[in-house]
Amino acid sequence: MRVTICTLSSALALAWGMAAQAWAGQAPDPNDFTYRGDTRRDPFTYFTPQVTKEDPGGKGPSTTQLINDLKIKADEINTSVLKLLKEGNAKGAIEAADTGLNLLTSNPKFSDNTTLQGIYDKLSLSKKAAERMLFRQDAETAFKNLHYKLAGVIARPEGRSLAIIGSPKGRTVQKGDELEVPQGSTDRAVVDEILPGRIIVRFRNYKMELTLTQ
Repeated sequence: MRVTICTLSSALALAWGMAAQAWAGQAPDPNDFTYRGDTRRDPFTYFTPQVTKEDPGGKGPSTTQLINDLKIKADEINTSVLKLLKEGNAKGAIEAADTGLNLLTSNPKFSDNTTLQGIYDKLSLSKKAAERMLFRQDAETAFKNLHYKLAGVIARPEGRSLAIIGSPKGRTVQKGDELEVPQGSTDRAVVDEILPGRIIVRFRNYKMELTLTQ
């Protein structure tokens, strides 16, 4: 503890205040008060602490400037997400979108700023698009790994159309038939359409195309 006493009035004020605290049953603590040599302290106002604000060492960026910088950064991230989507990099797009979303929500002014919330909504839509792309890519990979081969097609404009699936086991199928999937798999592969030279199979709610084996 360091108390600087520069005037007699300051010393008297300190002594008076500490005595008053003692009479009131309180332990005096001179640390609660800061005295300056250029001001005379009235002992009757001693019980109102004076708070000395420290000099921050210069003004930093304003809140408006910080929010504007954040907006620019988030917009740049959203542009990167869209670029990754265009390139078909769904995983990278999701990671970039998460970075931008976290950047926005970590700002204490986010909940009160409609501009930041608008950018958040844009990034959220971009992330959802990336997630849909990733689901589609995963489904395409899983369907390809089933190794179906279309061996023949009998497509009739009227009447029953048929197709021959040559692998894993050769069998004739029509619209609505289920194709075989590995044992224990929860996936379903259903013939959706039979067209000249190709068939459409619905797999994980996506339409997959099988063409005649060359």
